[in-house]
Amino acid sequence: MVTWPDPWVKALLARSLAKAGQREEAIHEREKLIAQSAIRYVPEVGLAIVHAALGENEEALTRLEKDFAERSLFPPFYAVDPVFDDLRDDPGFDELVRRVELAKMDLNA
Repeated sequence: MVTWPDPWVKALLARSLAKAGQREEAIHEREKLIAQSAIRYVPEVGLAIVHAALGENEEALTRLEKDFAERSLFPPFYAVDPVFDDLRDDPGFDELVRRVELAKMDLNA
């Protein structure tokens, strides 16, 4: 039986490797996460932070859009969690955060 480490922990490891300049190792961990997603649930947000740390903003935003569409628990944290700092200058990220804020307002109406 294969035991898989928690996907969130693996995503944070890959992000840390990327931030430490160990790009190849980060890519390797990202690819393992993607392979793992074929057989078990891997949160889109986890993959998004890895892509963002690797400078792959378009793919990161695509993953965050899926995360938002899935109504996961993470969208309210996009605006404040430091794992999303790599995306803060991206206009697409600003737009996504704005839509999250609007969705929160609709829930409170």
